[in-house]
Amino acid sequence: MNADSPTNPPTEGGCHAQWGRGPAGHGTLAILLGTLLLLVGLRIWLTARIAFAPGQETESATLVFLRTLDAYTGWAALLILSLVGCHAQRGRGPGRHASRVRNALIPLSLLAGILALTASIFLSDVVTRSQLEIALAFWLALCGLFLIIRQLVALAAHFSTGLNIEQLWRLIAAQWILVWLAAEIFLRIKLRGEGVTANESARNILFLLPTACVLPNILMALGIRWWIALRPATPPQPAPHVRAWLLAMLLLNLGAVLLMIPLPWLGIPGAALMIAATLLYLAGFRRPGLWTTLAWTSFILALLLLAGQRLMQLHDTPIRNVYSAAWRYLLTDGLLLTWLLSRGLHHLRTHLAPNLQMRTLTRLIAFLLILGILTTLLTLLAAISHSDALPYLLYGTIPEAAALLLATAVTLRTTHLLRHSKIEN
Repeated sequence: MNADSPTNPPTEGGCHAQWGRGPAGHGTLAILLGTLLLLVGLRIWLTARIAFAPGQETESATLVFLRTLDAYTGWAALLILSLVGCHAQRGRGPGRHASRVRNALIPLSLLAGILALTASIFLSDVVTRSQLEIALAFWLALCGLFLIIRQLVALAAHFSTGLNIEQLWRLIAAQWILVWLAAEIFLRIKLRGEGVTANESARNILFLLPTACVLPNILMALGIRWWIALRPATPPQPAPHVRAWLLAMLLLNLGAVLLMIPLPWLGIPGAALMIAATLLYLAGFRRPGLWTTLAWTSFILALLLLAGQRLMQLHDTPIRNVYSAAWRYLLTDGLLLTWLLSRGLHHLRTHLAPNLQMRTLTRLIAFLLILGILTTLLTLLAAISHSDALPYLLYGTIPEAAALLLATAVTLRTTHLLRHSKIEN
């Protein structure tokens, strides 16, 4: 590995380092935004059930359904990784058309899976739902394998000269994806009679693999890639601390392995190692930026709460469902949405002139998103001792939805500006 060179030039193997510019990249970004809007729409529906039809039975059922929404995180992670996509060939002819079709194949396949996942939520028959989940596991594996092959093809040219830290990190993320896909197929088939939902151990494995193992590796790798590709050349920026990133990569994945071992006492040092890795990762940027720091603070808080749960398991202390829902929320919506906000703001400030950066809108988006995340988190924590606090979950979801709607509008506007102007670098 070439540890002293954090990145290669912005392109590799025909793939662009930034947000997958070009028709395929814009389409993938649109599918990602649509997925997030669908997710928050379902969350509004579920939290409204608590707010307007309060009752112990409704609250318990809603928390179970909210746990089901966590399955979207893995699909969103694959969509984000697929944004490191290839340009369609320039010019005209069958070669250009075939290239555009290949670029669109993964995001469109993931979109089909996401729509089927949404349909599975509304199925009441356990057998039918289990069969659909098995089919979805195979479909997810097909999409994931195709994506991994494309990543390996892009990295193949660098194997002889050595991979830099970002490329090595993506390679490790690809291996975690393989583990996750294998677990999805094996556990879905093994538990096809009762369903994964009825088995706590299997449910935790299929939650932690995409959210605590796959997603952080993808976000950290692409965070480095896009930060270096997008950072301005002037004024001179401080050189990143590459060795801190290398140590962070090692500690993150060692901690993730310990976290996945079904022994509560190993989960505590596992979470501690992952927290140390996150702090080292931020230190590697030297100046990570406010929103990047906030995104990974959500991850750290989730790990602290998870370590607390493992400690309670060691002492056989009863654990409330709302406590688990709090750290699950931080690992999914909290990390994912705040990280995407940080990347979006970085992209705007780099590619658009100051008078076109829509500062008022972006500040409003940031305010609404943080307000929604904090309200949801505090509501879940308050509900540990006061169950009548659960109806206030709706008041956290509404600002989140408003932030995503505004973010979608800003993204569409930015895409239009970059397509029809010469502002692009």
